[in-house]
Amino acid sequence: MGFLPKVLHEKVRIVPFISITFLLLSFLAALGFLSNIGHKMAKQQSPLVDASMEVKLNATMHHLWLEELIQGDSSINAQDVWSYLDASEWYAKAMLFGGKNAEGTYIPLANPELRIEVIETLKKIAALRKAGNDRLNNTNESGIGSQLDQKFDESFNAMIEQADKVETELLSTIARDQKWYDFISITLIVSFSVIAIIILIGFVYFDNRRRSDLAKQLSLIQQVNQAQKMEALGTLVGGIAHDFNNTLAGITGNIYLAKISARDNPDTVQHLTSIENLSFRAASLIQQLLTFARKGIVKMKSFPLTPYIKETLKLVRTGIPENISLNSKLCSQPLPVNGDAAQIHQVLVNLISNAHDAVENVDEPFINIMLESYNVDDGFLARHPDSTAALYAHLSVEDNGHGIPEDQIKHLFEPFYTTKEQGKGTGLGLAMVFGSIKTHNGYVEVESNVDEGSTFHIYIPLTEEAVTLVEKQGKGIVKGHGETILLVDDEKHILSTGKQVLESLGYRVLEASDGIEAIDKFTAHKNVISLIIMDLVMPRFGGVKAMDQIHQIKPDTKVIYSTGYDKKAVLTKTNSINPTVLTKPYNIDELSHAINKQLNA
Repeated sequence: MGFLPKVLHEKVRIVPFISITFLLLSFLAALGFLSNIGHKMAKQQSPLVDASMEVKLNATMHHLWLEELIQGDSSINAQDVWSYLDASEWYAKAMLFGGKNAEGTYIPLANPELRIEVIETLKKIAALRKAGNDRLNNTNESGIGSQLDQKFDESFNAMIEQADKVETELLSTIARDQKWYDFISITLIVSFSVIAIIILIGFVYFDNRRRSDLAKQLSLIQQVNQAQKMEALGTLVGGIAHDFNNTLAGITGNIYLAKISARDNPDTVQHLTSIENLSFRAASLIQQLLTFARKGIVKMKSFPLTPYIKETLKLVRTGIPENISLNSKLCSQPLPVNGDAAQIHQVLVNLISNAHDAVENVDEPFINIMLESYNVDDGFLARHPDSTAALYAHLSVEDNGHGIPEDQIKHLFEPFYTTKEQGKGTGLGLAMVFGSIKTHNGYVEVESNVDEGSTFHIYIPLTEEAVTLVEKQGKGIVKGHGETILLVDDEKHILSTGKQVLESLGYRVLEASDGIEAIDKFTAHKNVISLIIMDLVMPRFGGVKAMDQIHQIKPDTKVIYSTGYDKKAVLTKTNSINPTVLTKPYNIDELSHAINKQLNA
């Protein structure tokens, strides 16, 4: 299970890396493309600027040398004078049609407006050439200040002005192109930067979500694993409980019979009673395991809490090392509560066990248990606004251990959360405490300081009905009057002992070892059988199915189900409304009252 999240983790991590790498390569390619365009633009436009300057330069040289030639400078060759104007014209044509010389290669202008201006420049050069020829061919009339001289100067100025215009517009066009190039470059850089930032933000966001999802997935896997462990534990405990309780049922039945036989020997009866109490204590422990594994049913009944806590402390005290001072301060009031005694027993055991672990390696360790009546005050109501009771039983367990950091207190009652090192805690103990007390409509509070210790406070509502109910139930055997009971169980020792117990209670007994035999026995004796005591879990044919068929034979047949395992099977599978169920091993007093109640119903 751990491999899959790791693979997903690596795959998710590589996606943004590939994205950013692709983006970077695209960015570099775009920059390279723009750089190439810029280089081409410079390579094309720079010679054109040079050409426009050469047009003016050569025209100027032509103008100067022509003046010198007219003035009679014999060192100047007329052919050289005209070569300058020819060069000016060549550069202008190179701007239109392209050309190549020793200075470089010239690409034709693409801008139509500039091409028109260059054509106009060529016209001005032609006009300058004509004015120069006229002046050179009419030397008598071409002196300085003459009409031909003025026309030549005008043609030269017009040509230079036109060439300046070409150069200015060319530089302006280049500047505009450069601005667009810069704009596109900046836009590209900004766009790629924004995209990169978005990808990074997205990566961080999805990486956080991925981590959260993986954490949830891991938590879910852990919960499933824990649920599977609990299910396996429940199956194991259920199997053990069934066999163990059946054995205890045989033991307690025989103890009851032995007590009858030894009624004249008080010491023997006392010893047998002690064994009987221990047997029922063992049955209570099994019930706790079933509750822990969620295979049992919570039994809410009224009982006095103070004497019960006293008895529980006697059992717990034997498991506490002698170097730990275990102190108790219990009130004299009975503190009647409505609850499940087995769960409250487990709550106290868990809290003392935690305190025991907390005071390890502590000098002069102690655990203090206190039980008192508690009147609700404003502070309590502020902490627990849903509280409806006015009086609570307040049970506290205090230790002088290492304490609990404040940031961990809020997680203490979460299932599977533990502060103990690996292998020393399941994280279920305090969760069970919290759940059990909530079932009793109570509250749990924690006080703790690091290096000073902790105190757990348990509040359970008091009830006025508890003592009255206990007194109403009373004790004592209720005898029968010769009614016939069909006893069904697959355990031979339970059948044997159970028959003797029922006969001692004044009943006639028929026996059946499974559901099929029970149906046959009932069919044969249906007119005399007043009640069936039916085991739930049996080979060949279970108790619920057997009773379904028996009820088809005689619908008003009365039944008491007995089980060493799971009461829920009765509640979910039988068609009976509020069926009577006894959990093995059952107290003979309870059995006699349950039989009497069914027979008189």
